[in-house]
This record gives sequence, C-alpha cells and structure tokens, in this order.
Amino acid sequence: MVRTTLRNWFCCSVAVGALALGLNTQAALAADTADQQTASPDDRRFVQLFIQDAALVENGWIEGQVRLQTLSNDDDVFRIGPLVAFSPIDKLEFGARLDFIDRDVTEGNGDPGRSESGIGDTTAWAKWQFFHNPVQFTVGVEVFLPTGNEDDYLGSGEFDFGFFGAVRKNLEDAYLTGHFGFRVNGDSTVDGNDLEGDTSIFLGGGVMFPIHERFSLSGELRVETERYDNDLGAVPHSDSAIDLTVGGYWYATKRSTVRGGVALGLEDGAPDWQFIAGYAWHY
Repeated sequence: MVRTTLRNWFCCSVAVGALALGLNTQAALAADTADQQTASPDDRRFVQLFIQDAALVENGWIEGQVRLQTLSNDDDVFRIGPLVAFSPIDKLEFGARLDFIDRDVTEGNGDPGRSESGIGDTTAWAKWQFFHNPVQFTVGVEVFLPTGNEDDYLGSGEFDFGFFGAVRKNLEDAYLTGHFGFRVNGDSTVDGNDLEGDTSIFLGGGVMFPIHERFSLSGELRVETERYDNDLGAVPHSDSAIDLTVGGYWYATKRSTVRGGVALGLEDGAPDWQFIAGYAWHY
C-alpha cells in the first residue's frame, strides 16, 4: 500500500531531520559568539513564496523538503526533494527545485486505483533585484522542465515558463512581500487526457512576524487562474487555485533554519491541504 510507503518515507525523513538537527545543535553550541547570531531578515524566506519573494540569498541556500498533500480529487501525494538557490553576483539569484513523488492515483467506476512513483517536473528560476532600500523590487523568470512522466500523473510533459515582479519591505516588527506574474502553459496530454494550455495569471502576498530572535510565524496567500481551458481534477491547477498557508520558522543558527507550514486549498486547483517541512542551510 502506498500509504504504508508514505509513512515509511515520512518516518525516515523525520529521523534524518532529527539527526541533522542534533548535529547542527551540537555545532551551534560549539561555535563562537559570532556564529550564534540569528539569520538576517533577507534569510528569513517564506515557505511557499520562496521563489516569488523579492529577497535574494546572500550566497547560497540548500534545503531538503518534505510535502504531504491531498488533492481535490482525493489523490494522496508525497513529495521529497531539494531546493537549491545561489547568488553568483550581487543582485542576481539562480535556483532550482526537484521532487521525488509517490502518488495514489484515484480511478473512477469502482476501480481501486493505482500507485505511481518517480521524479516530478523541475522548476528553475532566475531573479534580478533592482532596488533593495527602502523597498526591495525584483523581477524573475521561471522555467518548468518536463522531467516528470505525464502518463503517471507526475508531470505535464510540456516546457512552460513564467515571469513575475515582486516587492518586499522589512519592517522592525514584520516582513511584507507581494508578487504578480503570468505563466505560459503548453498543451498537454496526461494519461491520455488532452489539456489545452492557457496563459495563467498569478499573484499573492505574505507577512512574517519575527516574534523572537530565533522564531518567526508567517501567513501566505497565493492565487492563480486556471492553466488549461479544460478541467481535469487529477491535474493540479487545471482549475483556478487559491491556497492559504500558515508557517513557522526556527533559526537554529545564523546559517540554518528549520521551517514548516500547513496549507489549506480554497479552490479545486490547489491541494485540499498540505503539510510542508524543511531543513535549510544558507550561507
């Protein structure tokens, strides 16, 4: 059963995360005073809006993430994989994200369904920051590479791309971010179902509260119009998508962050709910 697989993956992920956290805590206790400073405001990045945040990484960001999702058609999805970003020069950031996916595919007509596993589509991006003070303003491009198998509901099978602009303001008691953009989606055939691509519009925003030097809480809202002219419930974003995320962050050291969130889908194009957990090292 795939749910047993999910539980095993989740338990392994928790164990690995606990080990990494323990090693990191030991390193933190052994570090000097300078190394025990907490993360800078720009290193306090949002869980869901990492890419569409106007802030850039200082030098690099390496994170392992786990996501548990239930889609609007009742498919259960498990995702695990890296999120990597780096800044080769001032004002420029490159990044990529790739997930291994384990999915329960729901079938109709009384069919018990099937399980599919494999690599999903790859997201890559580049961002250029025009201004940093008094307000950060950044423009970016996203490229979606069809590395997932569309016949197994693991990808779109098409090369898509998007553009966005983002702003951010770091206040003393809160960090505010917002973005607006569009995505060009190609025609796709997923498990024999033809989908006619459309240009979707997306926007969103978030607020983060640094309630303690080592802890923050956040709220994020994302909205996107449908990516395809025809709706297929098994394909996320084939309908319009709205989700609301509540996140929490613990800055274990100046260079490492443990973070997580719970997201609630408010439209069928977004997962009904998802749990997100990650451990990041940034330098």
